[in-house]
Amino acid sequence: FKSMKLAYGVITLAPWLTMLVGVFSGTIGVYLLQDEGNVANPFTAIVAKLMSASAFGYISGLLILVGSIAAIISTADSLLIATAHMIMSEVVCVAFPNASQARVAFASKVVSFFVMALALVVALTDDGALSDLANVQNGMTLQAVPTFLIGLFATPNFTPHAWVIALGAAVGFITTVVINYTYNENEDNYFMNAGVWGLCHNLLIMATIEPILRACGGLKWSLPKWDMPNCASYGDMPITYDWVNGLMRNVREP
Repeated sequence: FKSMKLAYGVITLAPWLTMLVGVFSGTIGVYLLQDEGNVANPFTAIVAKLMSASAFGYISGLLILVGSIAAIISTADSLLIATAHMIMSEVVCVAFPNASQARVAFASKVVSFFVMALALVVALTDDGALSDLANVQNGMTLQAVPTFLIGLFATPNFTPHAWVIALGAAVGFITTVVINYTYNENEDNYFMNAGVWGLCHNLLIMATIEPILRACGGLKWSLPKWDMPNCASYGDMPITYDWVNGLMRNVREP
């Protein structure tokens, strides 16, 4: 038990120590690069200054570069796996529900190859596209926040219909992409981040449409079969919101 407490204590403190090193390095880097003008890649420039300072700085710089490369590779690998899995579970397995395990495994390899090839093409032909994709990704991730908060804290009486949530998220996605690619840095087109604008439209859609639908009697249809998760590996009951909510009824959460 003591070893578990120690391990969790280290895990809790590790991010703060890492951020402390990052903030300290960034602060020193700003001082060292103050006469350099506009630097295209501040991280590389800071590490180069650190490595040229002393032998200890050289070793520290090597560790920083190796750690950053490992983090980039780990992130890219996780994104590749997540993207391939999403395409397989949401598209291929839905289109071919009776496919054998061998066909599913082969299809997953094909999907992973094409996803990696697409990422490689984007990286090789990058002309500022990666920065735009990062901005769009952050904005799109923000659109998932209402869904998570609704699933964690909303009661059944205050939970919007699934299609209303999906519509709000779709509008938020579209708003984020449009604002991101129509923003002009030389002009003050918008006073907020594209993802924040998308989140505002997302919440506005849900706050507007859900009361109207409830006043009109609500949506008259249930989820179609293709929108229900396939849970054959876990049992015969489809995993729906009402079913999960019934399991948690009368259960006091901490």
